[in-house]
Amino acid sequence: MVTSPDGGEYIIKRFRMIVAFKDSPAMVASYNTNQFSEQMLKILYRVRSGDRIIF
Repeated sequence: MVTSPDGGEYIIKRFRMIVAFKDSPAMVASYNTNQFSEQMLKILYRVRSGDRIIF
């Protein structure tokens, strides 16, 4: 469960992650649960300073 700044509570059922690498093409991964998939974790291990992660 996630609580927003205005006090609303939300249950995350699925999400998409975009990693915009500083020196490589961006990668997109999505998953239909509230946990990181193996694919997402592999992408996150590549993240370095200057890269952006967007959910």
